Amino acid sequence: MEGLVAQVVALSNPNDINQLLTTLKSSEAVFTQNYQHIAAALQTLDPVQHSLGFGYYLGKGNLQAPDVAFIDNAARFFTLCDPAQIQAAPDVFCAVAKKLKEHVLAAGSPRRGILPLRCGLRALQPAPEVLTPLHADFFQLCLLSRCYNAAAEVLGQDIYDVSPAATTCTPTDLFLYCYYGGMLAIGE
Repeated sequence: MEGLVAQVVALSNPNDINQLLTTLKSSEAVFTQNYQHIAAALQTLDPVQHSLGFGYYLGKGNLQAPDVAFIDNAARFFTLCDPAQIQAAPDVFCAVAKKLKEHVLAAGSPRRGILPLRCGLRALQPAPEVLTPLHADFFQLCLLSRCYNAAAEVLGQDIYDVSPAATTCTPTDLFLYCYYGGMLAIGE
């Protein structure tokens, strides 16, 4: 595990992101065999400088929801991550976002996920008018916590593009965006 952490640290510059992505994808066995060391590895990595690696480590942990340490690490990751790095692996980023949503819902505090997911969807968007899978999850947390105004800025943004290649957005994400967005508009 230490070797992989060292590679993440060494390859987390803009010129080596594709090599880092290849290394992380081929290291599935390392994550499986050393899952108990993931928390220690997260303490070593910086979510700003090592966003891609940090996201992979968050996504590989097998934790029972709700896990407060995961919620704290994921919230810190989403608010500080480097958009250029996380856009290299949007599928991993979205999986961590879904996991965060599950953990805050299991903890009974959906409000804790609002700010991190809002920051995360802004980081994942290649442009402000692009829909991401995080929009629907963010809207759902706003609804469940009855914080309708927290979604006002995102809800007011015009969406013209879906861009599945850049954000891994699916038709279900679009439908949930419309559904939860409509409910938020009624709630305001």
